[in-house]
Amino acid sequence: MERRKASLYPTRRSEGPAKRAPSPAENHPPSMRNVSAGTSWPVACALALAASAALAQGGPGAARPEPALAQGEAVVAGPGPGPGLEGDKVPTRQGDLVIRPVHHASVVLAWGGKVLYVDPAGGARLFRGLPAPDLVLITDVHEDHLDPATLRAVLGARAEVVAPEAAAKALEGAGIPGARARFLANGASLAVAGGIGVEAVPMYNLTPERLAYHEKGRGNGYVLDLGGTRVYISGDTEDIPEMRALKGIDVAFVCMNLPFTMTADQAAGAVLAFRPRIVYPYHYRGPEKSGWQDPQQFKVRIETGGAGGEGGGGDGAGIDVRLRPWYDEWSETSPWFWVAFAALVAAVMFIDLGVFHRAAHKVRTREAMAWVSVWVTLALLFNLGVWRWKGGLAAIEFLTGYLVELGLSVDNIFVFIVVFSYFSVRPEHQHRVLFWGILGAVVMRMLFIFVGITFLQLFGWVIYIFGLFLVYTGVKLFGHDPEVHPEKNWVLRLARRLLPVTDGYRGDKFFAREGSPPRVFVTPLFLVLLVVEATDVVFAVDSVPAILGVTQDRFIAYTSNIFAILGLRAMYFVLVGILDKFHYLKYGLSLVLVFIGAKMLLHSWVDRWFEDKIHAALFSLAVVVGLLGGSIVLSLLVPPKRRPLEPEAEASAEAAGKP
Repeated sequence: MERRKASLYPTRRSEGPAKRAPSPAENHPPSMRNVSAGTSWPVACALALAASAALAQGGPGAARPEPALAQGEAVVAGPGPGPGLEGDKVPTRQGDLVIRPVHHASVVLAWGGKVLYVDPAGGARLFRGLPAPDLVLITDVHEDHLDPATLRAVLGARAEVVAPEAAAKALEGAGIPGARARFLANGASLAVAGGIGVEAVPMYNLTPERLAYHEKGRGNGYVLDLGGTRVYISGDTEDIPEMRALKGIDVAFVCMNLPFTMTADQAAGAVLAFRPRIVYPYHYRGPEKSGWQDPQQFKVRIETGGAGGEGGGGDGAGIDVRLRPWYDEWSETSPWFWVAFAALVAAVMFIDLGVFHRAAHKVRTREAMAWVSVWVTLALLFNLGVWRWKGGLAAIEFLTGYLVELGLSVDNIFVFIVVFSYFSVRPEHQHRVLFWGILGAVVMRMLFIFVGITFLQLFGWVIYIFGLFLVYTGVKLFGHDPEVHPEKNWVLRLARRLLPVTDGYRGDKFFAREGSPPRVFVTPLFLVLLVVEATDVVFAVDSVPAILGVTQDRFIAYTSNIFAILGLRAMYFVLVGILDKFHYLKYGLSLVLVFIGAKMLLHSWVDRWFEDKIHAALFSLAVVVGLLGGSIVLSLLVPPKRRPLEPEAEASAEAAGKP
């Protein structure tokens, strides 16, 4: 069975000095400290726009994204087809073959006045300044080989397309007319673009645990005949017998990454078997660093004749291994993106607490609704930056994860009501507790998400445990209302036993120095904070598997989760008085959890049902929106049976929610 491979969405390599994107703090004047709560909307929107623009730039060292090309628009030629291309030159009987690495699996070749694009993917801006193609070769249906948006943008008016038969439907969906495409099965050959010979050769997986990624006969590797010079393009494959049996190859492009293809040592063993004159290791990274392969290791294995490698054989003398920059470091989720996101969160939370909520006050419904709008707008603008930077699939996954986490946050709000009622927390102090509670959640969610993704990568069977847990949780939520008993919380009981606690609240302070001699006491408000933090750990057990059922991109999983959490405080003050009106929402949430869990359990079959990951992600987004939106609409149309909140919760709701 086929399993879809996550795409890489690169940014263009930097040209010229790096331009640093302004930090959020630089976009605000010194007088911001004096701004009133009523002006929070324009200030936060300005910050949101700045953050989205900075993300869309692709980070330090990345050029600003250029406007997308219209369908059918040529990418912009150099002086002419072929001569305008710069790159490595390989002499042939009919002039030089020019080789230009682009990114990952994408490469541009020019020979005999013709230009060939191999697997153009990752965005049209990667191909700007390059001559338009006469021939486009597609090796497989995965998004890092067949990228409809990029293909439409770069194709131009004259290019022919050669692809495996499995790509026919995807090309048709991308708007590529059948008259422009030629479909080849393994072993078939033809002459195109004025005499370029193209032979389709097998590419597939051999290792049992990798069989689902590339089944035999679906994709094509290619051997090109350029006036007697033979060029081999491996596509996604392992060191299969057909590769080892190749003869007379002058230039080879050989893939390597895990879990989708093979190790550097396996690739070296295959190359030593068919012995091309020149070999380019490419396609050696993937969505997660754990599967990246080291092209330098590949080169060493070739030069030492495969000593210590897998399946090595023969002397590596006479094989020219060429290492080229296939990857812009900013095309991956660089640590700087994490730093930038942390700075954004810190800046926004400082503005929230240090400026607009410096003085403790009761949050009115109108103010809370304004802040909900701020957080939703900020999340959507950030997602716009994700779309420009990482592509449509990542943006869809971000939005889906964000909506799932927003829905699950309703349970958190119910717990907050009960906890604040139990401890008799005054309305003007509730925002401070939620602020620091959510700050702790930001750190804990990162830990949970990183651990969860790591387990999924190391132990594939963990996905079934997560799926079963989500199905169980969804079924349980469907049949039972959540019950919360703060007095039974073990963190609270332990804190009361170990920590000195004041005999009452001390305003909005968590600590107080009292007694003779003075010593530090914790206040009851600190105990409330501990309960809120412990509660978030419990809810993370549900929400983290749910987001991992949507995406396994750490950055997308974490940022979508955090944006939902950041808006939780404002949602609390909006919904605290009307939570009982959304009485069908829990059923929508339970169905969402069951759906995501079932998708994880059936992931191999689900991947086969869709042509690509974008369609699968759109389907998931539609299901989540339909279930959550439908349950909200049904709640508004069908009045609930009269079932008031617990007396103390109702009192807290009335105190906190009245405008």
